[in-house]
Amino acid sequence: MKIIKITAAFLCLTALAACEGYEMFEEELYEKIVYVLTKEDNQVFSEVHSLDEDVSKGNVIVMVSGSLQVTEPVTVEFESDPKALDEYNEKMFGVEEDKYLKPLASSFYEIPSMKVTVDPTDIPARAYLPIHVMPEGLSPDSTYFIPLKIKSASIDSISEEHSNVMYRVFIKNKYADQQEQTLYSMRGEKTESGKVPYTIMTNKVILPISKNKIRTTIEQKAFEAKMDVINSSCMVIEINADNSLTITPFNSDFVDIEMVSQEGYNQYRQDSAGNYRFYLSYRYRTRSSADADFGEWVGITENLLRYVEILDI
Repeated sequence: MKIIKITAAFLCLTALAACEGYEMFEEELYEKIVYVLTKEDNQVFSEVHSLDEDVSKGNVIVMVSGSLQVTEPVTVEFESDPKALDEYNEKMFGVEEDKYLKPLASSFYEIPSMKVTVDPTDIPARAYLPIHVMPEGLSPDSTYFIPLKIKSASIDSISEEHSNVMYRVFIKNKYADQQEQTLYSMRGEKTESGKVPYTIMTNKVILPISKNKIRTTIEQKAFEAKMDVINSSCMVIEINADNSLTITPFNSDFVDIEMVSQEGYNQYRQDSAGNYRFYLSYRYRTRSSADADFGEWVGITENLLRYVEILDI
């Protein structure tokens, strides 16, 4: 009889402990805090916006932490945060003020509303602040930020460390992506005055300029992200509606280009394996300054194949 009583008492205590343990998991273990999600260091959140669209849409993501789901909507309001960009510039460039970045001009983007609402039925609890970017006219040589921060929220706690975001805008088109360096394999032939034509080959960096324009270096010149190098060694390739190509110098003060008619060239078309290539035929000459004489003409034929397509072969 004693054994039965002791066993019964033990079971009651075990059940009570189990109930108390279960109730512990029904209680909030962490404070609910509103914060902005970032992907990179320095509170940066990057999105790639397509030049193929007049208005390209992205988002800033705001979240609510806690061990339990929120039970009611949480309203969060954002505001512009130029101070964050100032701090970023000081951290990255110090006293080199000529390198300081400026916020993206308001003519290139629109935020329909600075207020968002976290839906309690979303798991995890989050909301999206829409950012509409008009990318036409943006340059792959520039860095664009939209600095924002949380102004207020309908719950008391806002993360001090993660209340702001540096929304970075990258651009892309069908042929190239600014964020992920786009490489093309180049094979071709070079003709110089008084010399036998010879084979050239290299990997070329391609950058998006507009919906149907890209920029790269002439022949096999190496790319450097410096304006003096870009001005003296780059060309723009326009892809026309019929996939014919128009080749022009990026800066005509330093580079002169003439397209050379040749069957199958100056076209964006499929090769025998079904891969799209840029087939180029042109001649160019350069000079060191806007008032100097141009050098001799150099003839180039080349074809360019994007590396992602090479990997798929």
